[in-house]
Amino acid sequence: MAPQEVDRQSFWQFLAAWNGYVAANSDGSKISESDAQALFDWIDDVPVANGLKHFPRYAWSGERLKLLAQQA
Repeated sequence: MAPQEVDRQSFWQFLAAWNGYVAANSDGSKISESDAQALFDWIDDVPVANGLKHFPRYAWSGERLKLLAQQA
């Protein structure tokens, strides 16, 4: 969908389209823990525009975000 189409949709219309896309284009399996960690490591290794090499990491405690690690 074009960004203009998404802008005109309600939230539930977007979620319905998203769920349809996922159902049509996936086999229903989840990413493995090792693949997820490899993805996060790859994201951390990509330099960002302002020169920082690593993104800050946060954890959700159920009440607030806690900073786990800053840039290296």
